[in-house]
Amino acid sequence: MGFVSRDLVRAKAPRRATIRCSLGDHLVRGLPVAVAFFYDRTLDADALADALSTVLGPFHPFNAVMHVRGGDLLIDCDDEGVAFSVFRRDCTMRQALDGLLEEGSQLVDLIDTKRDEQQPQPVLTVRVTHFVDAKTCVGVCWRARARR
Repeated sequence: MGFVSRDLVRAKAPRRATIRCSLGDHLVRGLPVAVAFFYDRTLDADALADALSTVLGPFHPFNAVMHVRGGDLLIDCDDEGVAFSVFRRDCTMRQALDGLLEEGSQLVDLIDTKRDEQQPQPVLTVRVTHFVDAKTCVGVCWRARARR
């Protein structure tokens, strides 16, 4: 696996806000949600980062960090950005799919929910993985919030 780049993607038109989370949010805060999307072609990572920066303004809770302050679980939307990384794997997409249960975390930048909650943690991460067969995986991880 080869690291290509890591960057922080910020919103083109950021909105600033602080969201106070509910009791339900406290219950699920340690549950990161991870998904991987597989494409039968090579995706342009720069175009993906640009599109992400466009949508982060209207979806400002993802352009944020989550932390505990004074006993409150908060999402601070202050143009914190999204961790965006690009990797190249020395295998085909089929090989990666076959090893998904063993290697799934290599396709997604998991959010460490065990870290000190006084320290801000990202709400969203994105990892783009290019395979040797010119196919791509986009792995996304976000912090769970309870439904309202």
